[in-house]
Amino acid sequence: MGSSQSQPAPASSSLEAKQPCVVAMLHRAAQQHPNGLATIDGTRTRTWQECENRVGRLAAALRDTLKLSPNGRVGLVSLNSDRYFEVFFAVAWAGGIVVPMNIRLAPPEMVEQFNDCEAEIVLIDDAFAAAVVPVIRAKCPTIKHVVYCGNTPQSLLKLDYEQLITTHPKPCADTFRGGKDTFGLFCAFFFLLWLLLWLWRCVTEEAPGH
Repeated sequence: MGSSQSQPAPASSSLEAKQPCVVAMLHRAAQQHPNGLATIDGTRTRTWQECENRVGRLAAALRDTLKLSPNGRVGLVSLNSDRYFEVFFAVAWAGGIVVPMNIRLAPPEMVEQFNDCEAEIVLIDDAFAAAVVPVIRAKCPTIKHVVYCGNTPQSLLKLDYEQLITTHPKPCADTFRGGKDTFGLFCAFFFLLWLLLWLWRCVTEEAPGH
């Protein structure tokens, strides 16, 4: 019984044998529409098959290299992007719990949130790295690793999102989180605000003259 090793993504037969899981939608889309367009971020596009593969390899990095514990919390401080989408699935795939941070919080407030949930890993992009990283490094003792998930070359963080994926050529085994497993910890107020803004946008786009 050696150390955990990466394994290929599960086949559809094994997927059906497990409980309904968070990542099932991604597996199914990759099986049924492998060349279908999954994400668009500027000039960067991914098919469902590419997305599933990247998510599984990121999960391997989280679990095997960064040593995310079962039910370990993974914080995310980032603007919306294709990587944001991948992180949500990768954390569940690896057996962790995602904690998307309210980006309108000040760094000291983020510290309070990360300490409260005992975050182990944080992924952060260009918009927040300079202001947030020094603060959480100094005041969040449970955070073992901070990973840069932005687009601009920088020297602030040694761990890089794309490099982690590159160094893991195969996905790890999916933990099949689902049922009563916790998927994420969310700020209820932030989610409600987002929902209201989304509904307002839908209404205004359908209204005459828009």
